[in-house]
Amino acid sequence: MTEPITPWPTGMRRERARAYLREVHDIDMEVKTLANRNARLLGPRPQYLGTVPYYTRDALDQWAAGAFTSESPVAVTRRRNNDRLRDPAESQPDEAA
Repeated sequence: MTEPITPWPTGMRRERARAYLREVHDIDMEVKTLANRNARLLGPRPQYLGTVPYYTRDALDQWAAGAFTSESPVAVTRRRNNDRLRDPAESQPDEAA
């Protein structure tokens, strides 16, 4: 992680959080994407002041550290589907006795 050029506040609205992710972590994400990910309970998660979301530097840094994976979401879904096809017991609901 590089030192930021701009001093960043502790809590940031989505526009500042977007700029922080881009400048500090080189992650380019639209403000709307941050809002959509929050609505789906995905990271990074904000804290709220009333109804206004604020992203903390710690939450953004923690999320950015784990944001990159070796597999794409499509590959993970395909692998899970293939695993279920190989093990039919896993996809069958339990029968009540």
